[in-house]
Amino acid sequence: MKPSMDEVLQKLIEMNRHSRPANNWIYIEHLAEELDSHYDNILPSLLMLARDEYIHFNSKKKVAVSLQKVQQIAA
Repeated sequence: MKPSMDEVLQKLIEMNRHSRPANNWIYIEHLAEELDSHYDNILPSLLMLARDEYIHFNSKKKVAVSLQKVQQIAA
């Protein structure tokens, strides 16, 4: 199953809420498991979200949600 960009963002927001404030990085593999998908299916959505600066990547296959951008969406 290939989740939509909105589904990916919503799951990231949900997972971010349940993470510790000091460590808001989410492994891409964990995100794929939560979405019942393979990470190859979610990478296009992640790249588009990164381009729009909703998320950030680090070198260890982790993703972080930019809470300021997410709050703008919710408003």
